[in-house]
Amino acid sequence: MASVEQRGKSARVIAYIDGRKYGFALGRVRKKVAERFAANIDQLLHERRCGLTLSREVSNWLAELDDSLYDLLVGQDLAEARQNVTGLSAFIDQYIEKRTDVTERRVEKLRQAKKRLIEHFGDLEMDQITPGDADEYSRWLLKKVAPTTAQKECQIAAQFFRHAFRKGLIPKHPFDGVSVGTSTNEERQVFVPRDVVAKVIDKCPNWQWETVTALARYGGLRCSSEIALLKWSDIHWDTDRFTVTSPKTKRYGKASRIVPIFPELRPYLSKALEMADDHELWVVPMLEGKPGKNLSTTFKKIITRSGVDSWPKPFQNLRLSRQTELEQKYPTYVVLDMNGIRLKLSITVATYNELPEKGQDAELLTYLNVREDLLELYGFIDNEQRNMFMMLNTISGIGPRSAMNILSGSNPKEFKKNIIAGDVKSLTVIPGIGPKTAKRIIVELKEKYVDQDDDNLDFMFVAEDGMAGDAIIALMSLGYKRRQVNQAIRQLEKAGELEGSIEEIIKKALVKI
Repeated sequence: MASVEQRGKSARVIAYIDGRKYGFALGRVRKKVAERFAANIDQLLHERRCGLTLSREVSNWLAELDDSLYDLLVGQDLAEARQNVTGLSAFIDQYIEKRTDVTERRVEKLRQAKKRLIEHFGDLEMDQITPGDADEYSRWLLKKVAPTTAQKECQIAAQFFRHAFRKGLIPKHPFDGVSVGTSTNEERQVFVPRDVVAKVIDKCPNWQWETVTALARYGGLRCSSEIALLKWSDIHWDTDRFTVTSPKTKRYGKASRIVPIFPELRPYLSKALEMADDHELWVVPMLEGKPGKNLSTTFKKIITRSGVDSWPKPFQNLRLSRQTELEQKYPTYVVLDMNGIRLKLSITVATYNELPEKGQDAELLTYLNVREDLLELYGFIDNEQRNMFMMLNTISGIGPRSAMNILSGSNPKEFKKNIIAGDVKSLTVIPGIGPKTAKRIIVELKEKYVDQDDDNLDFMFVAEDGMAGDAIIALMSLGYKRRQVNQAIRQLEKAGELEGSIEEIIKKALVKI
């Protein structure tokens, strides 16, 4: 059995191979690294003696080893010598295979970047690609994708070549310093006004084309991928919402999202329902549930017949115009003027909807997020929202901004019901929440709600206003559990003792804890 020897700050693994003692000098590494090396040596020797195919765990470990340690194993005939792959396609494949430390989403991005590199360069030897070639690639990429995407894929390409350079496979790093800049794609920025859309809809040949146009412009759906998959069972008239299935985002763990039935969209959906045959499955039957259909050519002809000036990207510009409208209508922050002092507060859509007109008095509950380099102020219309925000911030991996996204996609009462029910699916439709995060939220929050009837949907925070609220925060800062504090405060409230200064409330609560 392999063992670890510590020599000062250096470590060595001792193993017996065919009855002979061998030492593997690891240098200055953490004890856990050395122990893992020893455990994998034992497993490797066992699999070799038994004539077994190397397990995935051992194979991944071998792939992760740096060349110096790997060569030690090669010297003992425990591993085959590595082949230095310099062909662009084969090298990237090998690189991606070894990246067992990244998510599937990241692997997909690496593969996409590889696809475009091969499309441009072919399967060249890596040392044949010069810095000038890299500059040309960045310019070529800008013609294919949006500037932000081009920038990210250039960064990934640089990652590939940086790894090859460090391994000594290429004499220089051609993508070092290559950037596509921050210019915007002007074609994507074209806004399509509502009066123009009305003229286009008026010239649509039938109600299905009217529905397609309305879903793209007033629902913000992708055409044809999302519109083609929209079913009548996805339309929830009672809640004024509908579920959108998205093939594009499915690979990132977001197979669907919830979209409001906006007032501008409702008439077109209602008309489509009236026109649909009995037992019709699809909202737009002509698409037959097939997301790959190209509608742009026909739609351009409809635009021309309407007599308006066409726009560069027929459906994409409609979707982005909806996005622009919503961002203007539902800003993510407000500025409050307090006797000449202006405060910027991040808010949710629900909070914005409750605010008075500009120039009128407003009252918001706040939360100050303190960072080393920044002070962030968040505003809430009521205690339920603020309590939910604060509770979300107790979860590992959920920061203030993620918490605001969750608040914007759900209300406190619905959110609590979903947590209690363990409804992962309902949480994953909220922007920024994937299945893993949803499960973690449920696990960490389910037991933090007050154990009482379902009619009371308050959070574990009680008596959050005024002195009592300050007392709760103070007691929690002293290290007391949330449940202990809430129980103590609740007992004081029932006994009519929840009064006096903060110090007095704290003293009374400490007796109850």
